[in-house]
Amino acid sequence: MTARRSDLDGPKTRSDERHPGMRILVVDDSQDTARMMRVLLKDQGYEVKLAFAGREAIEVAKGFRPEVILLDLTLPDLSGAEVAAELRGTEGFERTAFVAVSGHGPERIPPVFDGHFVKPLDHDALDRFLSRWASEGRRPEDGGTILPPTVPGA
Repeated sequence: MTARRSDLDGPKTRSDERHPGMRILVVDDSQDTARMMRVLLKDQGYEVKLAFAGREAIEVAKGFRPEVILLDLTLPDLSGAEVAAELRGTEGFERTAFVAVSGHGPERIPPVFDGHFVKPLDHDALDRFLSRWASEGRRPEDGGTILPPTVPGA
C-alpha cells in the first residue's frame, strides 16, 4: 500500500476555522521580522496588516480595526506603550488585545498591555494566546473586559 502525500503530512488543522478572519496588526520597526510574522499568521488564516512605526500603526489600526495588535515596544517615533495607550482611548478599540513583543522581561512591560511575548517569539504560545482571546477575550457577559497578561509558554 502506497501512502498518499497528504497522509504523510499528518492531519491538517486550520486556525481559520478557530479564528475566521481575525484581524491582526503587527507593528515592528524591523521590517523583516514584521513580514515574517505576516507570513506565519496569514498561513494560519488570519487577516494581517503591518506597520513599521508608531504613528503609522495608529493610522493603520484606525482603518483596519484589528482585534489583536502585536506591538514592538521600541519604535522610531513613539513607543509601543504610547501607541497602545492612544488607541485604548479611541472609540472602537475597547475589545482589542494589545500584546507587547519585546526583548524585555515582563517586569518592564507597561500595564497597558494584555499580554507579552519575549523575542524571539514562541509561535505556539502566540497561537494559544490568540485562541484564548478569540474564545474568551470578548465574551458578551464581560463586555469585552481585558484579560490579564499571559505568561509565554503557559
